[in-house]
Amino acid sequence: MTKHNEIHPSDIWSKDKADFLVNFIENQSDLQTPERLIRNKMLAIQYQIEDYLESNPSDEIKSIAYFVKLYIKAFDVSQSKVAKLFQMQESNFCKYINGERKLNSSFIIKISELTQTNPEYWLRIEAKNKLWEIQKEKRNRKHEEYTLSKLLSIE
Repeated sequence: MTKHNEIHPSDIWSKDKADFLVNFIENQSDLQTPERLIRNKMLAIQYQIEDYLESNPSDEIKSIAYFVKLYIKAFDVSQSKVAKLFQMQESNFCKYINGERKLNSSFIIKISELTQTNPEYWLRIEAKNKLWEIQKEKRNRKHEEYTLSKLLSIE
């Protein structure tokens, strides 16, 4: 009967191998063009949006502004520059992304084109947040006075 020896990570990954891998990754990253780096960041944000849309309701609601600001940071530009590109005043741009104004098709097309995302994402974020808000309010307040039996008992 042979005795099996346990394999330890240090048997496979020595410090030299780990250092080599880190250096390799950093060198490959340095070879990427600025445009490629931005595309990678955009892809990472898109995955965050998809994860958010597929996640279960929680107390952490992420607004459209949250995701737009991630894109703006990735692009290394200001909100005012994006508003100018969209041919709108910065205050109006902020009202759209902060939810003070309902998204319209024109704004959705602009933000989708800029971020190279599906327009549906932005509508789904808005709808999901509204549904979470409704669920939260429903849990916090009783709405029994609005039932059908109450309505039928009104004289």
